[in-house]
Amino acid sequence: MNILDYFMYIIYRFSYKILNREKSDARWSAFLFISLWVTFIIIISVMGLIIKNRISILFVKNLPYSWFILHLLIPFVLAFRYYKYKDISSIEKDFLSLDERYQKLINWIIYTIILIVPVLTFMLFRLYAFE
Repeated sequence: MNILDYFMYIIYRFSYKILNREKSDARWSAFLFISLWVTFIIIISVMGLIIKNRISILFVKNLPYSWFILHLLIPFVLAFRYYKYKDISSIEKDFLSLDERYQKLINWIIYTIILIVPVLTFMLFRLYAFE
């Protein structure tokens, strides 16, 4: 879960410092952003783009409903973690306690995920849905 926490913190930091949003708005933006990306990652893995299974067939047959359910369910589940159990200050303290090399590595991994996941989702879905 640490990578999700760091993902949340990096997006929060970007919204707060670069986009000059208030802390609560930056937290909300980071929360929505991470919810969207977790949904994309779950769609890649759950839909069985590499191996066909019952869940993937159900998702393809009911595509609009499955997207709708995932986009409602994921933020609800993540809200418990980031609004009830975890605070940005604890994530920030944990992130800043890491070595500078690890911080750069985590930043690189997260920015790579931000760029690659939507492209990968689109490509794999097209391959799977139209084969």
